[in-house]
Amino acid sequence: MGGADPDFGLLSFRRLSEAIGGSHWYLAMLRDSPVAARRLCQVLSSAHWATERLAEFPESIAWLDDDGELEPRRSSALAEEIAAVLRRRSLAGPDDAALAEQALEAVQAILRVRAREEVRASLADCLDGINPERTASILSDATDAVLDGALTVATGLVIAQRDGAKAVSSGPDAGGCWQAARARHAIIAMGRLGGREIGYASDADVLFVHEARDGAGEEAAAQEAEAVAKQSWDFWPRRSRTPLKSTATCGPRGATAS
Repeated sequence: MGGADPDFGLLSFRRLSEAIGGSHWYLAMLRDSPVAARRLCQVLSSAHWATERLAEFPESIAWLDDDGELEPRRSSALAEEIAAVLRRRSLAGPDDAALAEQALEAVQAILRVRAREEVRASLADCLDGINPERTASILSDATDAVLDGALTVATGLVIAQRDGAKAVSSGPDAGGCWQAARARHAIIAMGRLGGREIGYASDADVLFVHEARDGAGEEAAAQEAEAVAKQSWDFWPRRSRTPLKSTATCGPRGATAS
């Protein structure tokens, strides 16, 4: 096995094969596709981080046989995927603790979408040379989609804990808005994310904004917005790769995170 670290490549191939070798398509693809086999050897011996993620996202191995899979996905496709994930995970717990657990599980599910797209970007960089523009496109679109999804979940959780699970039983609309919300909520990307220039280690500098809905008072809308911003922040694990840092300030008109 060629590459920067052939010994590590051989060890990684053994570990990967032990983890997913029982899948019939895996060995069949390596047998039938010399391109995929050669690319896998290159990744395993030169991209340690990507190698560690392949077993977690085995579908990414199949991308090695298709150049198109290493290109940025359409932002609309990512948004549709996030929406589909959330449709399968309703907020229907009997109490606040159960609702919070369901919301956290939903956010963890959509965070996997961004983690998978990081793998896509890293494989493309390993196989086709580092391309900051392509990497930024992949990671920016994935981060946008995950932030939107997390905002939808946070808003639903705040409403459910305030008004009861029945208030969110119908789910959000196509735009991620909840009928019982007192405000329209949005996350504005700032800094490198706003400029679509993020990399693997970039933070996401964001601003939480809101606008009171018709019939809702400004104070009630601001209270909901502050709760939504704080809840959104609480979703992000503090000691793992996330697009946000662990500090935020909230105010009556909105919240900022960086």
